[in-house]
Amino acid sequence: MSKSKLRWFHRRAAACKSLLLPAIVLLLSASTAMAQLTTGTIAGAVTDQSGAAIPGAKVTAKNTETGIARETVTGPTGRYEFPSLPGGAYEVTATSQGFQTSVRSGITLSLGQNAVINHSLQVGEVTQSVTVTGEAPLIETTSATVSQLVDERAVENLPLNNRDLTQLAVLQPGVIKSPAGRGTFGGLGDKITVGGSRGTQNLYLMDGVSNSDLSGNPQGASGSYIGAETVKEYQVITNNYSAEYQSAAGAIVSAVTKSGTNTLHGSGFWTLRNDNVDAPKWEDNALAGGVKGEFKRNQFGGSLGGPIIRDKTFFFGSYEGLRERAANTATVTTLTDASRASVTPALAPYLSLWPVPGVGNTPTNEPTNPGTVVIVGAQNAPVNDDSVTAKLDHQFGSQKLGFLSLSYNWDDSDSSPCGILCEVTEGGGGGNGTISKKHTLAFNHNSVLSPTMLNEFKFGYSFSQSGGDIGLGTRDTKALAFHPDREKVGQITITGGPSSVGFRVLASTYTQKALQFKEGLSITKGNHSFRLGTEIKRFRYRQEACSRGCNGIVTYRSMAEFFTNTVDDFQVFTPGHESPQRNLRQLLFGAYFQDNWQVMPSFTLNLGMRYEFVTVPDEDNHLISTLDNLQADAFVAVTEQVAAQFTNEPKPFTRTDLQEFFKNPTLKSFSPRFGFAWAPGDRKMSIRGGYAIFYDYPVLYQLRTSLQELPPFVETARLRARGSSAIPADRRPMRMAPLMVNGLLDLLTSPQYSSFNLRYMEPNQSNAYVHRWSLTLQREMGANWVVSAGYTGSRGLHLLHQSLSNLRRWEGYPNQPTGRKYFPAGAQFINPNFGEVRTQSSNANSYFHGLAVGVQKRMSQGLQLQMAYNYSKSIDQGSGVTSGGDELPDGQRGIYYWDMHLKKALSGFDIRNTFTMNFSYELPTQNLTGLAGAVAGGWQLNGILTLTDGHPLSVTDGSTVQNDTIGDNENLRVNLIPGGDNNPVLGGPDQYFDISQFVPSVCQGSRICKAGDPDYQPGYFGTLGGGTLTSPGVATLDFSLIKNFGITETQKIQFRAEFFNLFNRPNFGSPEQTVFTNEVLNADAGRIN
Repeated sequence: MSKSKLRWFHRRAAACKSLLLPAIVLLLSASTAMAQLTTGTIAGAVTDQSGAAIPGAKVTAKNTETGIARETVTGPTGRYEFPSLPGGAYEVTATSQGFQTSVRSGITLSLGQNAVINHSLQVGEVTQSVTVTGEAPLIETTSATVSQLVDERAVENLPLNNRDLTQLAVLQPGVIKSPAGRGTFGGLGDKITVGGSRGTQNLYLMDGVSNSDLSGNPQGASGSYIGAETVKEYQVITNNYSAEYQSAAGAIVSAVTKSGTNTLHGSGFWTLRNDNVDAPKWEDNALAGGVKGEFKRNQFGGSLGGPIIRDKTFFFGSYEGLRERAANTATVTTLTDASRASVTPALAPYLSLWPVPGVGNTPTNEPTNPGTVVIVGAQNAPVNDDSVTAKLDHQFGSQKLGFLSLSYNWDDSDSSPCGILCEVTEGGGGGNGTISKKHTLAFNHNSVLSPTMLNEFKFGYSFSQSGGDIGLGTRDTKALAFHPDREKVGQITITGGPSSVGFRVLASTYTQKALQFKEGLSITKGNHSFRLGTEIKRFRYRQEACSRGCNGIVTYRSMAEFFTNTVDDFQVFTPGHESPQRNLRQLLFGAYFQDNWQVMPSFTLNLGMRYEFVTVPDEDNHLISTLDNLQADAFVAVTEQVAAQFTNEPKPFTRTDLQEFFKNPTLKSFSPRFGFAWAPGDRKMSIRGGYAIFYDYPVLYQLRTSLQELPPFVETARLRARGSSAIPADRRPMRMAPLMVNGLLDLLTSPQYSSFNLRYMEPNQSNAYVHRWSLTLQREMGANWVVSAGYTGSRGLHLLHQSLSNLRRWEGYPNQPTGRKYFPAGAQFINPNFGEVRTQSSNANSYFHGLAVGVQKRMSQGLQLQMAYNYSKSIDQGSGVTSGGDELPDGQRGIYYWDMHLKKALSGFDIRNTFTMNFSYELPTQNLTGLAGAVAGGWQLNGILTLTDGHPLSVTDGSTVQNDTIGDNENLRVNLIPGGDNNPVLGGPDQYFDISQFVPSVCQGSRICKAGDPDYQPGYFGTLGGGTLTSPGVATLDFSLIKNFGITETQKIQFRAEFFNLFNRPNFGSPEQTVFTNEVLNADAGRIN
């Protein structure tokens, strides 16, 4: 495939007062040094020729691009330090009376870099100078923090599909691309996992300010992290041992925008990619006879930067745009003509929701369940993205007045995929629109108070809004709606039948506003670099989400029951309890002290302590409720205000003095940070290690799902046709019909027959935290090569996780059995007052061990090269907060709340081996002139190679009998036959794994059984472990060919051709994991669609 290019305290305040007062005093007294998330440090020693320290020497660091300089003097040990310098080209000069001046030039200071520049002064006159040109050493010798830098050259040259900066993170040692997909709640683009962290536990920053949405990810609706024309450098911190950094259980990914210099500079680009130069994809060949869907992508923009006042004030601005129009090949399952003829006439109006085979689509011969047929058609997917950045830098007249930097980024994007079922559902194969808006403002001010003291102040504002589940169809389905107050028909699901149709939800929108204040001090004293500080973030959240049951959900147990309109399960919002909106606020406070102590020239200790806490999210209108006792409470506890508002509930509230969603578990969040760096001998090798504790705070991302079905604000009533809570016999069967809510309203509001679904956070949470430790060896090989190898381990405790907790009572309840748990038929639910209960609790743990190897060559002789290999194993009891919200291939919720030991398995993002390589090579014809130079000069090759193993999957069982017996069957696993293989991969898309190794969970033998057989024993969990099946791996090579045409010494035009997945290798997704449906083999089991 190719493309061408021309170039936010409320009641909790009293509890936190004793902690906040000293913190506020500390804040007002100016006390936090900003972590090196936007800057770098130049440090070193000044000695004489014998190696003796020269105290009091004057050292100057000058940015040669802007002319801005900073001065300091060496301490008693000859040591000096320039913290928080903007990245760029520097010249460092050292002078002392009686010695010649020493000049070190050609130093490129990168983001987060601790550049060690030593000076050895020769006896002589100050007017005499000795200049040494050369870049700073590549290895890190003063900090245990492990980070990787992507410089401007790599950002500009590497072939990034859709110009997505996230791809740059995946190229670094220790970083693994998560298999999680894209979603409004879990993140709109690719996610990364580092050290066993979840894909939502990373911290993304732009100029030091968070530019992420609620999920902690920065991508927009286009799926990309736009900014290749804007970003100067991109740093990925994989192991953080500095107390300066906010707690982040995963990586810290920091990008810094370009700045203006004394030279006016600019760029402009236009990119075109279309299907005319694309090879047919595998699905085009397999499903559409080689016919490619239409594809057009235009990306365009430019940048301009320069001086306003030379050596003082500079500007930079950029714009990047994306317009994409694509028609992808997609499949759904619909009813056959024979099935349509078998349906009762009462359902005739609903049949039109499923496409007629052959009308606007093409039927296939793919195997599927009886009465259905797989059809293929086009999914149109228009995408738009616009991003604007503006930046102003100013150096005041004195160092004490300091340096100011102000940047603003605006991004607006939308995606509107419309598939075969676009007009009739927002679900799979339908029309599900997504929007994303982001605004980030960063204000930084540095002031040199003395040669050894630097004050910094940072203010940040960020706004993010993600919207999804936006129905795109224009068809009017109000006449078929189940609910009188809805404009759309609800969702219709037939077990073992065609694709679901109807609208399960209405549009969901999550808005976050954050104000950030940092103010601090850096002090260099002798061999110590002290940094201490505070940070306050104020969050405001708005959630608008009419979720499951909003329009109603009708479920049939089988095709036969659909034919007779015998509804098995009906869920719907009850009138008067349909409030999907919440407005919340929350505060984060942090303070730290850090001492980077150079014990000896070759050995440095990084000693720090950080304290943080967050307040419990508070709702503006006190719309708060919870369940105090899952096993005993008949209804929820609420605030006084809620009790006064909801006076006609079917059951009394358990109490009306509730103050908060849950008790604050974060007030003792002390985070020690310890690290060491040892660079013996010639300092061409370093050994670095560290240990730290990081916290994962309960913010709206964790709370969000609970708000969506939390009585009395939202009451999703559920009627069942079977079981101990079945509706009365004279009202059976339930029939699907327009406005069916009206006919069932007495049952929907009856505690005898209807039970409310409930989602809530346990009121007594434990603080979620992660222990992290690492040991890294780094060796410089020659002048431009560096090799590194590092081990990282982590242990996560009390991680937040959602489970289904209201199952039926097992034999011996409430005691846990010593053997296999058994649920007898007809047992009562643990809490019969509720239906499905999703409990958000801090009951998951994780374990990680990994090896990361890296090779890097700095650009020399025309070649820049980087390789990264990761070998790791990640185990947990839940890889995400919710099931589908985290977008992992494996559902993360399930029926194991009382049996978390059965959840311990390979993480959903565990990928055992990954290898990446990227390179840029300038052909050795760059210096040719004349005609030869015009033809043969300016050529450059760039590439990215990615090889990864597959990720874990669970093999599941869709059994209605087990659902009735156990109380639910979500993520119920199958039984493994005696002596069977739990990872029976065959390969290939038609039958990826051997389904004969498994039997339904009701079958306790080695064959598929049926009711009446001796081995037919419902009521047991399946014996197969979680995550035992490995998905297909990934192998891609992205390649670009560049030709630069020089116009003048400072101007050029660039043409490039980029080839993504150069060899057009099919990289398959996950196979169908549900092997059985009601003890019958699923025709799609093991197939990859």
